[in-house]
Amino acid sequence: MKLHAYKNLHRMRGGHADTWSLRSPATRTVVGYAAHVELVDVTFRVQAAGRRAVLRDGIRRVHAYVVGEVVARRARRAPRQGRWVRFTYRAKTAGFFITTSPENPRPILAAARVRLDRDGAFCQEPVYGPPLRKRSRR
Repeated sequence: MKLHAYKNLHRMRGGHADTWSLRSPATRTVVGYAAHVELVDVTFRVQAAGRRAVLRDGIRRVHAYVVGEVVARRARRAPRQGRWVRFTYRAKTAGFFITTSPENPRPILAAARVRLDRDGAFCQEPVYGPPLRKRSRR
């Protein structure tokens, strides 16, 4: 069964969210939490109206998440093997998930595998969106 997974900003420790929430797409209710979770066949979703509300009101709301089949849930992190691309989402910066590479940030639409843990969010075999255009300085 596919689930929504997102960073739970209300379960914070030491300033860092250490828990990921898992939500049913059908009922939109949280069905579990995990410190480390892996999903396959993943799409990245950002709800535009939710993002606008966050920017307008400054109140955090769940409007960005990944959707995929959960293949692993753990209390402890297992070592990452293979090539992983770190990604993030920042509502104030962009309306999409993006790689964290400062030299070449790229929007991400989907991925073969996603790993969410205390170290951050990572994906394998990402499907990228159109390249970002450089802002001109005037």
